[in-house]
Amino acid sequence: MRNLSLTETQKYDAGVLSVIGFYLLALFFSYGYLQADEHFQIIEFGYYFIGENQPSELAWEFESKIRPSLQPLIAAGAIRLNALFDEGNIYSVTLILRFLTMILSLAVLLKFANSQRKRFEYIDTYLYYFLSLGLWFILFFSFRFSSETWSGLLCLLAITFYFEKRSFWWIGILFGLSFLFRFQTAFLSFGFLLNLLIFKEINIKQILQLIISFALIFSLGVLLDSWFYGELTITAWNYFEFNILTDGATNFGHLPWYYYVLFLFKKPFVVLGVLLLITLALNLRYKYKDPLVWGVFFFLFFHSIVPHKESRFLIPVAFLAPYFLFNALEIVKNGKIRLGILAFVVVLNVVPMTVVALKSAGPGYVYLGKYLNEEFDGKKVVIYSFPYSNPYYHWDQKIKNHYNYNEFDVVFVKDQYDLEGKLLKWDLGFQSGYDTTKYVQLVTVREEEHAGFLASTQYEKIQPKYICSSHPDWILKLLRLYNGFEYFEVVHLYQIDPKTIELLK
Repeated sequence: MRNLSLTETQKYDAGVLSVIGFYLLALFFSYGYLQADEHFQIIEFGYYFIGENQPSELAWEFESKIRPSLQPLIAAGAIRLNALFDEGNIYSVTLILRFLTMILSLAVLLKFANSQRKRFEYIDTYLYYFLSLGLWFILFFSFRFSSETWSGLLCLLAITFYFEKRSFWWIGILFGLSFLFRFQTAFLSFGFLLNLLIFKEINIKQILQLIISFALIFSLGVLLDSWFYGELTITAWNYFEFNILTDGATNFGHLPWYYYVLFLFKKPFVVLGVLLLITLALNLRYKYKDPLVWGVFFFLFFHSIVPHKESRFLIPVAFLAPYFLFNALEIVKNGKIRLGILAFVVVLNVVPMTVVALKSAGPGYVYLGKYLNEEFDGKKVVIYSFPYSNPYYHWDQKIKNHYNYNEFDVVFVKDQYDLEGKLLKWDLGFQSGYDTTKYVQLVTVREEEHAGFLASTQYEKIQPKYICSSHPDWILKLLRLYNGFEYFEVVHLYQIDPKTIELLK
């Protein structure tokens, strides 16, 4: 009888290639950004680098000089490269940046997985590589041109170099670059290195190599930031002073220390969230000498005591989730049970992995903005936007956004009552010979405020036409099931017949 079992090489190829298929889908569909900083503090700063934006058109972080300039410089390079082929198309710019991030992610994750393969030989090769690269949130983060993603990947590459017994000069350089992308990732590096120091896995010569190479990269970062901001600038100090010394971070929210525990329980989908918390607890209890456990512990501890918390802050350690799962399964001695747990995770992962590969990022602001740009290109448009629902300006401030290349007019409204007043005020244009009936009049409202809008007398009077939401309907159904996606932030788009405004008078 013919032997149909796969060789280890074939399992490796199957595991990697099956995940790469999802990566290629996400490359084209996962456009946009998870959080607005990903665009306004990086890409728009990149446009400033090449002279297309003015300081007054940028987010407040520019004036405060707390954003390192290395990542905006990469964005500027993508803008210049895109100008050679498709000048002015920001969607092509972000495609280039997603492609760069995808290549970096696959290279680092695969390199790290290879460095740990012998340790986890008990795991089936296909399952090992499929989960190392393909957990749905890892797939999603692997395309985000954000400081959290790039910093986390460079930190993981430095850690991989340690396991591969590379030169500590290179390890220090990579830790330094990780720091320049996002300062807080230093707590992951610190915990990892502290473990090596305490357990005497690193000598004085190696420590000096680390310090010197890190200091060199830090100094180059200071020079780059000073060039970018036009004066001597140490962004790390400015960031520390604003967020810690003056407690500026609390202006953006104050959450309890246990927030991340609740987040991990609910957001990756409850069953998977419980499994992640169990694996984390098992690692802290039984693998307490592991340097990566130390790194993650210090990282989580610091982020838990800082009042301002956001889910994206955990991205640098999210890439280590498969490692922690495999580490915890070493405690389980029954091979069939281990295999069953891994197979269960794979099955549980299929639906959100598919959604991530086929949906735009975050609440879908860029998806909706792209629809508006294409559908109403060349037309006069005014968008009445409820709080945090505008696809171009999320903080209700009109700072420069290259996604709004049609320069649609935007009117921010607080609620349906304010909408009524703003509609009437806009309609006063008739009295000055400014024919507002020639404008396409739209309304955007988040899911969180949607029910109140539908129940309002203003809605009954004007009877706006529902056009679409910021995600396709089939994805919205899945968003209700998988809590990892913020359903309440989904935006709904309506169109108003200008003639119906008369009904409000």
